[in-house]
Amino acid sequence: MVEEFIDKLNNNKYISNVLYEYIKDNHSDKIQNGFNIDDYNNKVLDKLIIDNKAYFEHLYDDTSKIKLSEDQIRAVLADEKYELIVAGAGTGKTTTLVSKVKYLIDVKHVDSKKILVLSFNRKTTEELIDKINVNIGVNANISTFHSLAYKDLRLLYPDRKCVVLDKNKKEEIFLEYFRKLFLNKSKFDEIISAFSSLSFVFSKYFKENYLKYETYDDFFNAYVEHKIIEAKNRGLDGTLNNWVERQKVKDDDIRSIKGDYVKSAGEMIIANFLFKNGIDYLYEEVYDSLMDDNAVYRPDFTIDYGGEKIYIEYFGLDDESYNRIKQMKIDFHKEKHNKFISIDKIPLRALESYLDKSLQNLKIEYNPRTTEEMYEHILRLNPLSQVYPFMNNLLSAVRMMKNSPYRDTRVEMIDNYINSYPKDSSEYEQLMIQRKYILDFYNYYANAQFGGEIYYFDYTDLLYYSVKWFDHLQRKYSNYDYIIIDEYQDISELRFELIKKTASVNDASVIAVGDDWQSIYSFTGSSVEYFTHFNKYFPGAKYLYLNQVFRYGQELVDIAGAFIQKNPSQLKKDLIANKHEMPPIEYKEYVGKTVGEIEGLKELLIDINKEHPDYSILVLSRNNWLIRKILDDQFMVDDINNTVKYIDKDKGINITFDMMTVHKSKGLTYDEVIVVGYDASIPSDKTGLFWIEDVFKNKIIEEGIDFPEERRVFYVALTRTKNKVYFLVDSSNESDFVKELSSIDINDFE
Repeated sequence: MVEEFIDKLNNNKYISNVLYEYIKDNHSDKIQNGFNIDDYNNKVLDKLIIDNKAYFEHLYDDTSKIKLSEDQIRAVLADEKYELIVAGAGTGKTTTLVSKVKYLIDVKHVDSKKILVLSFNRKTTEELIDKINVNIGVNANISTFHSLAYKDLRLLYPDRKCVVLDKNKKEEIFLEYFRKLFLNKSKFDEIISAFSSLSFVFSKYFKENYLKYETYDDFFNAYVEHKIIEAKNRGLDGTLNNWVERQKVKDDDIRSIKGDYVKSAGEMIIANFLFKNGIDYLYEEVYDSLMDDNAVYRPDFTIDYGGEKIYIEYFGLDDESYNRIKQMKIDFHKEKHNKFISIDKIPLRALESYLDKSLQNLKIEYNPRTTEEMYEHILRLNPLSQVYPFMNNLLSAVRMMKNSPYRDTRVEMIDNYINSYPKDSSEYEQLMIQRKYILDFYNYYANAQFGGEIYYFDYTDLLYYSVKWFDHLQRKYSNYDYIIIDEYQDISELRFELIKKTASVNDASVIAVGDDWQSIYSFTGSSVEYFTHFNKYFPGAKYLYLNQVFRYGQELVDIAGAFIQKNPSQLKKDLIANKHEMPPIEYKEYVGKTVGEIEGLKELLIDINKEHPDYSILVLSRNNWLIRKILDDQFMVDDINNTVKYIDKDKGINITFDMMTVHKSKGLTYDEVIVVGYDASIPSDKTGLFWIEDVFKNKIIEEGIDFPEERRVFYVALTRTKNKVYFLVDSSNESDFVKELSSIDINDFE
């Protein structure tokens, strides 16, 4: 390393902080008095910017209109061993990440296969594949953390089908557990008593009737008969339709009449059409053979018609990476000579007609079910409806234990918590009974995951076992020179361990990109400390800042920045924008709680559309409850994905906008943003689950301010716009955040 340092110094090459710190600590005689590493590297970067001027001017096609700021160019050129690119909202972090990869390949001549790019979800990963592998034309390894871990497990268990555990399978596991539990009525006396502090763990009907029946199936059959009589009195058609409509407006946990949890309203419509017409199908059934690279394939729908399989895929998105996956599946079925129905992204109202025509072309005969048959099936598809909160609490307990760094010491952790209570107290007795059933179900659940030919992994399991068996697998790892992580502010302990081990075994450089001001996923295990203290976890790391905001105006930069920087533990940023918008935030008052807010939203949509008919509009809510209420309005029509149409034919209104929760909007940009659902109560950081959450939650990081993560959620809502942000507010019931925001004087920044 001494020779490397001297060579770089003599030839005016960039010197990483890691190399400099090593020389300073071990060979300080090689460093001249007064030498400053930052001044030295800044001069190197100044020269590199001049030398590479033509390269950066033509980095992207002229039609893209992408020109990097000086901050972005410096981040691309920096040659650090460990580099944290701190990117404010709207500063072009993704463009910087893509440019970094391109520069490493074009100029540094790094083999593209030696670059690993990691992201947190499938959507952003597919976008990165588009921007890097497709647009640039290279072959970098771009993956989610879970996909990377999933590949490890397929190597670890080559003779097993490794499948991600979905909600359907989780409920199936719990049902079998509960059936066995039900056989011993004495246990239920103690369960009901011990869990009585939790709201509605068992329904009133269950508690009044469970002793009458020997088995849970007997109990449930009696319950179904009872509910059918009730529904007939109300009207079966209306009851069924109401149930289906409630599913359509959900963001997740959308359920078909048959009972499958599906991924979208489009898949639900397809599933319901098949079921209504008596066509038996399996949802996401594992295909008989593996695809390339031992990948498990699960078609959306598999129909067994007269002994012949028919496969249906619903392609509800439309972008380059998604279309590649679509073509891969089409080619796969063509190669297998399968009967295959491909359904592209079309309006939801047209799905049934398209599917009907496709099935008729295949000569499929229908055997329609009656409304009563379908309603009875809905009742039977949810055999745990009367004990759902009990199931939810036990499944949540399993999830929290698995998400925690302390899963391997779960018994000790629980016992330490319970033993903090006096042994003769009622709380101690109650917690000990809860402990018994929580741990009993945890063990049952774990055995059910790995007891058969198929191994079922929770998402957390993928990371956990990959990290646990990493040393066993490392000989099979690719040789990475660079590991680049997107959205690093969302990193969790298991993800960090996977990165650290992968970097260590490859001696790879680590480049992380993100924004601590937008760290909003602690409930999934992420910890903002991995970002704000990056150099603690990667000693010698260099922080590089992207300060040029491209998305919105300086006025919003100033106000949003003043709000979020009241948190003393977050990294300070001096963001600058070239555009201006006055006023950046407008507050529109309404009267009358939910109804008034919806009417106020309609008026605001009309005003924006009248002034800017071509603008994209995003409506953001802190929670799903208000979104469901808005979609219940007779003039709001739910369309594909998050798109909504406000249609009032009598008034000639037809306005399209997108609507979602703030969490779901992170990373998105719209011309104008409307924020709803912020009233006087600031939501708590707690999820409302019972005591086990306190045992296994992330280590509390004191940030020196109340509700730090809720402040970051609010900041995300503020920064989705290119122009203005509108808040619908009830002046008699404003949230503290809205009051604080409105008190910030834009003139203070002049």
